[in-house]
Amino acid sequence: FLVRKLVDRELLVSFTGLASFFVIVTVPLVLSDQWITVSWSLQALVLLWIGRQLGSGTLRYVSFVLYGIVLFRFGLIDLPLQFASPLEPGTPWAEYWPRLVERLVMFGVPVLSLGGAQRLLAGWKRDESAAVSAENDLPEVIPLDWAPRALVGMAVLMLFAYLHLELNRSVGYSYAPLKLPVLTLLWLVVCGLLLWEAVARNHRGLLNAATVAVFAVILKLLVIDIPSWSLSPQFLYDGGYSFHDAALRLLDFGSVVGFFALAYACVAGKPRDVDAATVFAICGMAVLFVFLTLEVNSFLYAYLDGLRFGGVSILWSIFAFSWLLRGIWRNQRSLRYAGLILFAITIAKVFFRDLAELDQFYRIIAFIVLGVVVLAGSFIYLKYRETFSVAIAEEPREAP
Repeated sequence: FLVRKLVDRELLVSFTGLASFFVIVTVPLVLSDQWITVSWSLQALVLLWIGRQLGSGTLRYVSFVLYGIVLFRFGLIDLPLQFASPLEPGTPWAEYWPRLVERLVMFGVPVLSLGGAQRLLAGWKRDESAAVSAENDLPEVIPLDWAPRALVGMAVLMLFAYLHLELNRSVGYSYAPLKLPVLTLLWLVVCGLLLWEAVARNHRGLLNAATVAVFAVILKLLVIDIPSWSLSPQFLYDGGYSFHDAALRLLDFGSVVGFFALAYACVAGKPRDVDAATVFAICGMAVLFVFLTLEVNSFLYAYLDGLRFGGVSILWSIFAFSWLLRGIWRNQRSLRYAGLILFAITIAKVFFRDLAELDQFYRIIAFIVLGVVVLAGSFIYLKYRETFSVAIAEEPREAP
């Protein structure tokens, strides 16, 4: 057909499809189950390369179908087959690392194949001098500019699913206390990739996806990470305070706070993304507030129990003062109000809870520090009140 340049789309497409089908179904006959997905992903890449050399859209669509089968088998067969059963306790490292290398090949090759497919599709254009003419080929159904992005999304999804399960098992096998912080870092890497693409492409949809992914990370902290440290109803970490565990919690929570700070810096100066910047700032401050409250409460309970309630009140007053100061400096009404509300909550906590719990000596210390912070906040608020009052008055008012 190609040499004689015959025009018979139905027959040429049928021959191409049958040849591809027979090559695909041969794989399960000659390979073991764990290598079928690897082979199919490589076949899909080869078919896509041949399709580009010939200018054949039919082979491109066959490779897309095969990649869909790879994704299905990767997620619903291979991952459960490898990670559904728990690791046998006491497995020696000499027996574990060959399995680790085997999994790296099994799950890494399909991901790399998708990356190669994206490179092939990135420069694909219909060539009139191609061996397969348009009359002998299938019409364009999937846009060429959409397919590379879909393959990249598949690759990221597959890689994230595998790395999450692999790190959960391997880090848990090597050093279990580090497992949750490492998984948090993995989740943040995905969030960072989405944010980077959103900023680079100025894409609102990707920015919304990054925001949703960030909320998933916060949900992980609240639902999985904090309960794993055996938090008691008194908001104390059970089992005694350990600086080693505190360092791991700092890595876990601190990485999230650092990501929020970086995300805020990336989108803060863009008027279009002001809502996302606000979300990042609020989430970062909330995570930092919760982390320090729990940490200070547990630390003081272990070493200075008489100052525990007053220490938490001092911490809250410092947060309130910093929010108030930031709100005045940047003329942000929401931050000023948040600082004033936290001040009110702290003062109510001191009078209705701390007075009954604190020792006399620590009660004096707590009241002195809290009084200094409150007085400083009041002084700054009254001194610069005219500044933000004038700014509010100069804001354009909506027509009635």
